[in-house]
Amino acid sequence: MQGIIFEYDQPRSVRNRQFTIRLSERERIGHHWEKRGPTVVYLNSDLPEINRKVVDYHLFQKILNSEMEFRKLEGRFPSGDDEFLLFRVASHDLQEFVIESQKIKTLCDHNGNPLKFEFNSNVKPEIIFQHTNQGYSMSTHLGGIKVSAFDYIIRSRHVIAVYKDKIFALPPEIPQYFFKSLPQGRIPFKELESIQKGLARYGDKVILRVQGKNKKIIKEADCKPVLNFTPSLKYARLRFQYPDNLMVKSNDPGKVFFDLARGIEIQRNRALEKRYKNTLEESGVTCRPSDPEEWVFPSLKLDSIFKKLDKKGFHLLVEQKPIRVKTKTRWRVMVEDNLIHVRGSIVHKGRQIGLGALLKAFINRQPYFALSDGSYGYMSRSLIKELGHLFKNGLVKADEIIIKDFHFSDISEMLTVKDNVETDESFQKLLTFEREMGKLRAYPIPESLADILRPYQKQGFYWLSSLLELGFGGILADDMGLGKTLQTLTLLLSLKNGPETGPSLLIVPKTLLYNWDIEINRFTPSLTYLIHTGAERNKHPKPLTKHDLVITSYALARLDFELFEKVEWNCLILDEAQNIKNPQAQVTKAVKSLKAKHRLSLSGTPVENSPLDLWSHFDFLMPGFLGRMKEFKDRYSPAEPERLRELALKTAPFILRRLKSQVCKELPPKTEIVLYCEFTEDQRLFYEQAVSAGKGEISEKRLTEKSMSIQILTLLLRLRQIACHPALVLADKQDSTLTSGKHDLVLITAR
Repeated sequence: MQGIIFEYDQPRSVRNRQFTIRLSERERIGHHWEKRGPTVVYLNSDLPEINRKVVDYHLFQKILNSEMEFRKLEGRFPSGDDEFLLFRVASHDLQEFVIESQKIKTLCDHNGNPLKFEFNSNVKPEIIFQHTNQGYSMSTHLGGIKVSAFDYIIRSRHVIAVYKDKIFALPPEIPQYFFKSLPQGRIPFKELESIQKGLARYGDKVILRVQGKNKKIIKEADCKPVLNFTPSLKYARLRFQYPDNLMVKSNDPGKVFFDLARGIEIQRNRALEKRYKNTLEESGVTCRPSDPEEWVFPSLKLDSIFKKLDKKGFHLLVEQKPIRVKTKTRWRVMVEDNLIHVRGSIVHKGRQIGLGALLKAFINRQPYFALSDGSYGYMSRSLIKELGHLFKNGLVKADEIIIKDFHFSDISEMLTVKDNVETDESFQKLLTFEREMGKLRAYPIPESLADILRPYQKQGFYWLSSLLELGFGGILADDMGLGKTLQTLTLLLSLKNGPETGPSLLIVPKTLLYNWDIEINRFTPSLTYLIHTGAERNKHPKPLTKHDLVITSYALARLDFELFEKVEWNCLILDEAQNIKNPQAQVTKAVKSLKAKHRLSLSGTPVENSPLDLWSHFDFLMPGFLGRMKEFKDRYSPAEPERLRELALKTAPFILRRLKSQVCKELPPKTEIVLYCEFTEDQRLFYEQAVSAGKGEISEKRLTEKSMSIQILTLLLRLRQIACHPALVLADKQDSTLTSGKHDLVLITAR
């Protein structure tokens, strides 16, 4: 077998105080690895080659990731010139590396001899105090070997010591500074007690031995339950804290413990320990079968469990620090420059700290956050939900979250009607706009229209004006015939009379150009306007700015885009805005690129085919409001009812739609007149001839064709057209002298 294996670099390991290996290309001959060629320094570009040649790909990836972690901590960022020769194996990967490399013998020394390391987990340091005439001498051992004889000690989160071919991993509770903190040399008699007390905090993780002291017995001592959680808060180890900080495992079989500091024998209180265990089980916590010392906490019930355990006197720890359950969050919300600033503080025992630690913990998906006293605050599910709403569209900056104001509906429920929330007037306006249509500000209505507008149309004008004041775009989606045109003209006239002057651009279907012309002259003749159409239309931007309103068609908005983009419009309005429902259409791209302070859409059918229609509308009105198109498609297509409800709630504040049935009391009664008419003589003759010709044609084709559906439908359409006016079916309509009874009656009625 030939390939790249792992060579243990003992001198470098001692120097680095990290288990260090180097890559070496060798060939296995018998039980020996023979080196092939000189030592190679691999670069970043050589990684694919290493992946092909390495004997154990999985282990190589493990040590590569480990080395990259070290480099990241050292501030070394990846580059193409990175060298890959020496690899430091992180302490949390070391056991797996040693065991796996020994299975196929991929770890050797410098001479190619396969190495076998004996890995020992949870080795307790043994400290032996020896009585002398002048005090005590102290020596520390691991696995019967003096610590001073070890090759090196890896100081990491988990302390690991290496002695020749033996590796000793200390219990995780033993800190990095443990060995350095031990006193050196002779210990005076009077200092023994303080030293022992300092060591007592490690509980049963350290073995202490001393000679020459009598002891006293404490029976049925009181104890406190201590739960030491893993970082995920899913698992915890239960200990019982006895006098003098003596920590006892919940499943420790021992009945008595000796306090070396004062020579005290402590007898366990089994009955009290049992009651604490029962409390855990009653709370829904279960003991892990594979490890009776470890308890499993259901994440969905963690809030209620923590509250109960805190009340029952349990000490909750994570990373050897207390977890505080009783913390409060206070929020302050203000709106500045179209941005919502969410600030706040964490309150614990009357002390306030900023949100920085809380936000950092949430970003890192950590269920607890640092408090100013060195302890941790618990991240409850309700707090996680609140932060999730804020982070959905928010950006973290220092101790605050900044959210674009048009996303206010995502956070309004969370930041409303709560004792721990303080909001400014601007945010209150957003809430009013979202929820209380009837409480919108009554903006001044132009005098010429005050008596014309119906109540619901006035509300529509107030809503449109609120959109502009708050800096939003929106869709006026009233049912056909409810006066979308009139409400829009009221807004434009209001802008003309207000401080925000400047030309507005109205883009409409070509067929509606002159309909707007008629409506302007009817309702707002004081508006100056220009209909931009025809071959003789204006080609320069300056004349456009001299009018209150410029009206053009969608086709010309695309063709004359370079002209329109030179003007910064006060208000850009789309009538029949479903014309931009296709995001990929050229006209859609052109319209969205125009510059305007305010944008509005008029459409009785904002969604015709799919939710993507709505995305295109809002990409014009408020780019970014519904995210990128791909993200939108992934979330709302296919259309799931729950997701569609979410979309409806998000967009509801920016769409105003009233049906005729909702405002029917404000509309005049509908008048229906039924008129009957007869064919004129020439029309009747033409109709009968068409019937006769059609029947003959169908009879002929029946002999050769199975189905007559198309022919029959074609004949019915032709007869319907003749009934309206015979000229509709003639090739030369202009020269026709045929008359129509229906046409004549319409003209008479109109007069």
